[in-house]
Amino acid sequence: MPFIDRNRWIGLRRRIPIILGIWSLEILIEAVGTCLSTILIAFVEFRNENPPLDNDVTLRMLVGITVFVLIEFALTGFLETTLVARLLLLERYQRWYPFACTSLYLIHSTIFFVVTAGNSIFRLNNLAIQISGALVTLLCSWAGNRLVNKSHLRTGLREQASPLAPASNLEP
Repeated sequence: MPFIDRNRWIGLRRRIPIILGIWSLEILIEAVGTCLSTILIAFVEFRNENPPLDNDVTLRMLVGITVFVLIEFALTGFLETTLVARLLLLERYQRWYPFACTSLYLIHSTIFFVVTAGNSIFRLNNLAIQISGALVTLLCSWAGNRLVNKSHLRTGLREQASPLAPASNLEP
């Protein structure tokens, strides 16, 4: 008895490009959200002192910080671990994906702040960025789950309606 039946494998192969596209969109929105939350935290924290970024919040600055966040995601292994989680936590385990991503974000951002910046584990400035980024990650991965579910339903309905779809294997 195989681990996964042939029809299910074919359906999964058809869905992988959609799943990868949704995952890429999630990561990009998480990076932009982390960038915006970091800038917002900086403005709130330094409102009485010298303004952060010299009040130069242009599109170029936002893109630069977002690229930096994406590089941080890649260097700490966040991209790889969330991709593995997205591909492994499918179907009935998919509801755990947002929580797995949020946990992975907290772990990898702690790695970034402790190893790269040389800070202590629990520093108030870092915790504010980590918690806001974790909330952005939770929302993005939850929305990504919704998109994956909708694409799964659409492709499943198309496969059932197609007269060329192979008959299902009925094993005793």
